[in-house]
Amino acid sequence: MARSHDRILLASVVALGVVHAWRYTGHVSDDAYISFRYAHRLASGSGLTWNDGDGVEGYSDLLWVLLVAAGDAVGLDPVLTARALGLLGLAVAIGLVARGGVPRALSGGLILAACGGLAAWAVGGLEHAALAGLVTAFVVGARQGWRGVDLLALPITWMRADGLVLALAAGGLARRPRAVALAGAAALAQLAFRLLVHGDAVPNTARVKVSLTLGRAFQGLEWVAEALADNGVLVAAGLIGALWAPRARPAVAIAGVWCAYVALVGGDTFYGYRQLVPVLPLFALAWADGVEDRAPRPWIGPLAAGLYAVSHLGGVAVTTLALPGWAQASREPARMLRAAYAPQEPLLAVDAAGVLPYTTGFPAVDMLGLNDRWLATHPPSDWGGSAGIGHDLGDGAYLASRKPDIVAFCSALGSPTPCFRSGREWVELPDWQLYAPVCLGWPEGVARYFLRTDGPLGVRVGEDALVVPAVLLSSIGAPAVLAGDALVVGLGAGGSVAAWPTGPGWTLATDGLRREGDRLVADRPLELREVRYVRASPP
Repeated sequence: MARSHDRILLASVVALGVVHAWRYTGHVSDDAYISFRYAHRLASGSGLTWNDGDGVEGYSDLLWVLLVAAGDAVGLDPVLTARALGLLGLAVAIGLVARGGVPRALSGGLILAACGGLAAWAVGGLEHAALAGLVTAFVVGARQGWRGVDLLALPITWMRADGLVLALAAGGLARRPRAVALAGAAALAQLAFRLLVHGDAVPNTARVKVSLTLGRAFQGLEWVAEALADNGVLVAAGLIGALWAPRARPAVAIAGVWCAYVALVGGDTFYGYRQLVPVLPLFALAWADGVEDRAPRPWIGPLAAGLYAVSHLGGVAVTTLALPGWAQASREPARMLRAAYAPQEPLLAVDAAGVLPYTTGFPAVDMLGLNDRWLATHPPSDWGGSAGIGHDLGDGAYLASRKPDIVAFCSALGSPTPCFRSGREWVELPDWQLYAPVCLGWPEGVARYFLRTDGPLGVRVGEDALVVPAVLLSSIGAPAVLAGDALVVGLGAGGSVAAWPTGPGWTLATDGLRREGDRLVADRPLELREVRYVRASPP
C-alpha cells in the first residue's frame, strides 16, 4: 500500500510540473525557429542549410535539429515535436528527483515542479529541458549503477554544440571514465560531421558568441549571478542538501562547472535564464538527497517549495515568458509575406532570424551573423562585450551590398528604427534611401518592415507608366492587409494615403483617387493594390 501511495504522489508531482508548463504555452522562442528552419530544410531534401548553397552551421543543437527534422518528415508541426520532447525532459527530471518516497517527492520533486525556467523552456521550442532530463538521468543512473548509463554521454554531447562540457563534467565528477571516453568520441564524430557538412571546424554560432574577452566574461558573471539569484531558494536548498548528504555533492559540482563555463562565454540574453535550465534539476536532486538523509522536520520540503514559488514565479524573468510572445504573433505577417511574394522569393534581412525566415521560406540574411559566415568571420574591432552576447556583430556596408528586398529590424514584427550595429550603420548609407517603410496589419496587430523600392517588390517604371504597389503607401493608420495573394490598402470614402514622390512629368491615373497636396484621397471605398501614374502629355 505504501508503495502505491508513493507512486501516486510521484505521478502527481510530475503532473504538477507538466501542468505548470501550460502557463508558458504562449511563448515559443524566435531562436527555436532557426532550428526549425534547418530541420525543415533537411526533411525536405535541402540539407542542413540556411539558404540554398549555403553550408553555414547557424544552429547550436544538432541532435535537437535531427529530432525535429524526423518529426517534420512525417508531417508533425515542429512546435508540437519540440514541446513533446521538452515536456518529456521535464517529466524525466522531476520524476527521477522525486522518486524514492514521500520525503524526496515533497522536497526535490515539488521544488523542481515549481521551477518557472524549466517549465517555460519545456514548451519554448529549444533543447534545454530535454537536456535537463538527460543530465539528470545520467547523474541518477551513474550513482545507482544503471546498465548502459554511460551511453547517455552521447546524446548529452550532441544535444548542444557545447554539450561536451556537460558530458565531461558529469562523467568526470561521477567517476565514469567510460562516459568521458564516449563524450570525447562523440565530440570527434561531430567535428568530422561538421567539417564534412559545413566545411568549418567551428560552429558559426560559436564564432558569433564566444569571444573570450574580459568584457564578455564580466557580462557572463553578471548573468550567472542574476540567474542564481532568481533561483535563489532552489540553489540554496541544493547547497544545503550537499552539506547534509555527501552523495549529493557531485551533482552540485557538475552544476558549478556548467555555471562557470556559461559565465566564461558571456551568459545569455533570454528571459527565464535558459542556459541554467540543464543543471537546475541537479540542485533539486541534492536537496532531495539532503532531506531524505537528514531533514529535521517533514514539512521543510514543502516550505522550501512554497518559498521558491513565491520568490521566483512572480519575477520578471519568468512572468515575461508567460505572456504571449512576439515570435508567435509574427507568424501572421510572415504568412502574409509568403502569400504575397512567394513567386519572387525575395531576400529577407532580419535581426530576429527565426520566425520570418522559417515561415516564409525565403532566402535570408541574418544581420546579427548567427547564420551568416561573412559577418561571423569579420567581427568589428570592439566585438566581445560591446553589446549582449550574440548581438554585437554587424556591418552596414555588407548588408547594403546584399541588396535585400525586405528588412525587419529588431524583432520579427519589425521596427521603424534599427536596434543593432548592422542596421544603425546601414541607415546612414546612401543605399538606405532606396528603402521605404511599410506596415502590415491583421486583427491582432501591425508589423513594420522596409521594402526596397527599386527591387522586384518595388516601384515598376516603364517608358509611359509608373506603378506603385499600395503596400509602399501603407502606414500605421492604413496598414496593408492580405486579400487573396496580394497586399492591399483599404480606404473608405475620403480616406487618404501619402502620395508617392514621382517627380515632375507624371499624372495620377488610378480611378477613384485624387491628389490633394501630398495626399491621395479616395472618392469612394477602395481596395488599393497599386497606384498608377502615366507620363503627362507634352503641351
